[in-house]
Amino acid sequence: KVVRNAISPFLSTFNFPTPTTTVGKRDLTNVPGQALLLLNGPTAMHCADRWAKRIEGDGQLTSDEEKITRMYRESYSRPPTESELQTCLNFLAGGTEQKDVGNPWQRLAHALYNTKEFIYVR
Repeated sequence: KVVRNAISPFLSTFNFPTPTTTVGKRDLTNVPGQALLLLNGPTAMHCADRWAKRIEGDGQLTSDEEKITRMYRESYSRPPTESELQTCLNFLAGGTEQKDVGNPWQRLAHALYNTKEFIYVR
């Protein structure tokens, strides 16, 4: 739903066209505000949280490896490499510096959102 008078700041940052005009081609930009919004913005955090809860709640995924593989398939349309899988498992195991930053699955989903492979999907 698009309300012409109240365009989402999240979409505006990513060059969402003005709904009152015709746009033949969207502008392509890469500005610091876009990266900061994905790193700190409430929309990205909310989406990562919902994605993590859906993955965690899927009863068909019985191991962390299966959950990580599903996340890679959903985000990159490919399975993780052995190195990526191990990195994700280490990330989920975490350290004391991550304990107060929320759910480990939410942090992993947020990290996957902030990779170049995810952002530059064409």
